[in-house]
Amino acid sequence: MAPDSNKKIRDGEEQGGTSGNLLTILLDVASSHPDKAIQFLEVLLVAAQDDDHRQQSLEILGNVPEASPNMFSACLSSLRAAANAGDKDIRLLALKTIGEVEWKYYFGEVGTAPDLPRDMATTLDAPCPFWASEGKKVGDTHLLVLIPAEVAGKPFTLNLLGELIKFPRGGGSKTKYRYYNSAVQSQVGNEASAGSYWVLLTRGVLPGSFRKTYAAQKAIVAGHASRTGLNYELPKALEAATAILAHHVRTGEHLYGNNPWTYTRCQELIRYDSDDYPAVVGGFESSGLFVSTHHYGSCHYGVAGCRKFF
Repeated sequence: MAPDSNKKIRDGEEQGGTSGNLLTILLDVASSHPDKAIQFLEVLLVAAQDDDHRQQSLEILGNVPEASPNMFSACLSSLRAAANAGDKDIRLLALKTIGEVEWKYYFGEVGTAPDLPRDMATTLDAPCPFWASEGKKVGDTHLLVLIPAEVAGKPFTLNLLGELIKFPRGGGSKTKYRYYNSAVQSQVGNEASAGSYWVLLTRGVLPGSFRKTYAAQKAIVAGHASRTGLNYELPKALEAATAILAHHVRTGEHLYGNNPWTYTRCQELIRYDSDDYPAVVGGFESSGLFVSTHHYGSCHYGVAGCRKFF
C-alpha cells in the first residue's frame, strides 16, 4: 500500500474513525490505484460486516437508492473483477453489472463468464444513443447482464428461469411469470445458448417505438445501429426476460411495468393459430412477468435495444 494511502486512512481514523469515512477513503484510493483495488476491497468487506455498515457501503459505492444490504455481498467480487480488468471507475462497473458472482449468489454456479470488453466502464459512462438529449448515459438507461449457458449444471432456458426466480437465495426479491404462453413454452422455452455471453439491454422500450408495426420497430432498431455504428438488435425473449428479472431479484424494481403497460417485442416468431407472431416480454407487476405472443394490436408494444458481447 502506498505511503500516501496509509496517511489518508490514518487521517480518516483520527478525524472520527467512522466506517463511513474509512470506506470513502478506501474507495477513493482504489479508484486511483486499480492495481491495489483488490486489497482495499478486501479491507472494505471486513469493515462492513453488519447490516448498517453494508448499507452505508452501498450508498458510498454508488448512491443507489433502492440498494438492499445483501447487494453488497453480491457485488463485491464484481468490484474485484473490474479492478483486475484495469477499469478506473470500478464502482460504476460493478453496480451496473449482474455477472457470474451475482448469479452464484442468487441462483447457482454458472461457470466462467467471458471477459467484458476492457472499455466497458467507458461505454457505460458515455452518452446514451437513445436518450442523450435528456442528459442520460448508457449506464443510466441500460442493464448489463450475463446470459449464462447453464445454471447449477442445467441448460439455462426460459423454462428454467421461470423456476429460478421463484426462490432466489441471499435475500433476493422473488417473483414469477404471471403468464407464460404455451406456444412460447413449447417452441422456444427450452432453447439454451451454446455459450455464456453478456447483453446490454435498454431499461425501457426505445423512443418512438410504441404503437408501431413489428416491421417498423425492426426498422427503428436497424436505423439506430446504422446511425451509431453499434450492434444494436432486438432482444431474444430469454435475453429480455433474464435482464428484467435479474435486475428485479437484485433491486426489487419492476422494469417494463404497468405504468403505462410496457412490453418489448422480441426476435422470435411464434407460430400461433396458423400464423407467426413475435414473442413479447413485459407487463411486469407484483404478480409477475408476462411472457407470450400477442396478436390483438400494438398499443402497449414497443421494442428494446440490445447489444451482445461474447
